Amino acid sequence: MELADLERFVVLAEELHYRRAAERLGISQQRLSQCIMGLEAHTELHLFERTTRSVMLTAAGGTLLAGARETLRSMRRSIDSARLAAQGYTGRIGAAVSGFALEGTLPFLLRRFGEVSPRVELDLREMESAAQEDALVRGAIDVGFAVLEPKRRDVLRYEVLATEGFVVVATDEEERTSVRPEELRDRPLVLTSADVEPAIRASIMQIFRDADVPPRSAQEARQKTVLFGFVLAGLGVSIVPLSAQNFRRLGLRYARLETRHTTSLVMMSRADNVNPVLAPLREVMLTSCSESVA
Repeated sequence: MELADLERFVVLAEELHYRRAAERLGISQQRLSQCIMGLEAHTELHLFERTTRSVMLTAAGGTLLAGARETLRSMRRSIDSARLAAQGYTGRIGAAVSGFALEGTLPFLLRRFGEVSPRVELDLREMESAAQEDALVRGAIDVGFAVLEPKRRDVLRYEVLATEGFVVVATDEEERTSVRPEELRDRPLVLTSADVEPAIRASIMQIFRDADVPPRSAQEARQKTVLFGFVLAGLGVSIVPLSAQNFRRLGLRYARLETRHTTSLVMMSRADNVNPVLAPLREVMLTSCSESVA
């Protein structure tokens, strides 16, 4: 038995007239009659009482009609949902975000995607930048947002969403609005761990090399909140991407670091990922990012 047989049965049950039902279905009366007889043979039920002048549903036919309608409605809903999923408007996508990525334009972009695709379930988790590439290669996540330098271009697709400079984080006792790297000579530094945010750490080290200033590293932190806590405790100053100054904490002050070096917020995904939600997510991210910059 096929769904088409149920649909033909429902139409005949509604019309109770073979010619009208056949015209509505776009098939011949003979074909309709063969389908109904085949359905009766398959179900071993007598569904219609037929005379030369009328067609009537039997008790069994009436009972089957209600179930057939619900089956067809359910199938249509499933097909509609499948079409929406194929177009990326419904479904689920696993995403990872590094701590520093959440301070800039990314929250705006994620909110925009939620507005455009409200039926998509976004499984969002925090993950260190260094770990995201491996997670993507393994297929553990669909997309990653991190501050990093691309390493797996053979497998992954990288797209830059935003580029920014750096700021120096200090206690609010220091009231400068900008700082030159040379002014940080002999200042103890609180830095993010190299195995957590390697791109940020590498850029900071390059800033000091360009300025011919040996960095004086005092503490390392694996989490952004711990890093700021160390600064607040007076263990040193820190250097972070500019958007991190959106993290407001009483007792901290930010000053622009005078350097040509920048960091990039990157969106990553596997080039062969077939998740239908990924395409509209990328479109919203890239389009909305352009709008926010403009």
